[in-house]
Amino acid sequence: MAGYLLIVSILLLGGVIATVGDRLGYKVGKARLSLFNMRPRNTAVLITILTGGFISASTLGILFAVSDPLRTGVFELEEIQQKLADSREALQESLLNKEKTEADLAEALRNKKNIEAERNQAQRDRLVAQTQLDEINRSLKAAKKQELVTAAKLQAEEDRADRLRLEIERIEAEQQKLIIQRDQVRRQIVERDREVQRQETIIAEGKTKVSDLEAQQEFLDTAIVELEADLRLLREKRVVLTRGEVLAAQLLQVNDVMTAEQVVDTLLRQANQTAHRKTRPGTGDGSEVVIQIPQAEVTRLIQRLSDGQPYVVRVLSAGNYITGEIQVLVFVDVSLNKIIFQPGEVIASTAADPTSITGTELRERINLLLSASQFRARQSGIVNDNIEFPIEHLVNFLDQLVRYDRPLTIQAVVIEPTYTAGPLRLEFLAIDNEQIIFRSRPLTSVPGV
Repeated sequence: MAGYLLIVSILLLGGVIATVGDRLGYKVGKARLSLFNMRPRNTAVLITILTGGFISASTLGILFAVSDPLRTGVFELEEIQQKLADSREALQESLLNKEKTEADLAEALRNKKNIEAERNQAQRDRLVAQTQLDEINRSLKAAKKQELVTAAKLQAEEDRADRLRLEIERIEAEQQKLIIQRDQVRRQIVERDREVQRQETIIAEGKTKVSDLEAQQEFLDTAIVELEADLRLLREKRVVLTRGEVLAAQLLQVNDVMTAEQVVDTLLRQANQTAHRKTRPGTGDGSEVVIQIPQAEVTRLIQRLSDGQPYVVRVLSAGNYITGEIQVLVFVDVSLNKIIFQPGEVIASTAADPTSITGTELRERINLLLSASQFRARQSGIVNDNIEFPIEHLVNFLDQLVRYDRPLTIQAVVIEPTYTAGPLRLEFLAIDNEQIIFRSRPLTSVPGV
């Protein structure tokens, strides 16, 4: 029985060693190895178990192979001890039987001799068993030494696994760097492609601009020829209708096509009468059709005006015409009647120093301010660019301006919402150090200046 217990002890020792092997399995698991298509974690556990079992089995195999007494002590120790116990029981029985009878004494003596012989044999067997136990102890010490050697080997394997893990991490880091470099190269390629595309776009735009400039040059050449012809006519004072002259204008707001047709027809009739009166003065009642406009343009005009929004519509001359012209080409300008300037908006300003310039020069500055305001209104899309400003307020403003004894700034300011249809109503402000010193007092509706 003791032999089997020894075997169990040795196997338990192997289990302990297997636990150490588990660390090796853990390291192998982190390296993500795989056997028999198992998951890396299961592979690591299997390797750990096999390592521990192999170590224990190899330890027992070595002990049994090199020690015959060990084999005997492990498997026959219990039998020897049993014989010794039997001998002791027989001796005790003999001593008890000695007191009963002398006959038994002789027999007992004989038995004693036999028992002593057996005892001697048992002592010899015990000595042999003790020798075997000593041998076993020595084997166990050797096994422990072997265990230490094995543990050292396991530690070495763990160190090797750590080095392998560090090497793997280094390789992965280098791989990551290569991936980053690859992505950078790809982005550079994309950027180059974009730059090439941008350059191609610039080249294409340049070609388009060249074509546009060539077309503009051709148009300008034609316009110069036309302007030279117009200039000759103007010098001869024969032009009665100039290019861009307004023949008819009206603020319209209709909600359907039929009404739009009626107002457009009325507007074109007014434009025709104006053109007839200027090119054929004193002939007929103006009912003869003089103006010409493409029907497609008239149709587009009707469709646009029928959306219900307010529009300023003007019929303008398309060229310069002299007395006696048979046909006058016209075009239509349509602008949405929206707010162009808000009240309080400064549309022009100028600096003046009443102490260093004369009253005449101050009036010229005011006239210049009015012209600048009119130009600003025209550039902003106001159709009627007439400026409404009361004369008496202008005179009053100039009077205050002449008497002022410091340099200041004169501003032209809008006094009410100004729509595309116009007109433009202004007041003048005298500003010194960002403060209003005095101002004109405009009326709501006064004659234009």
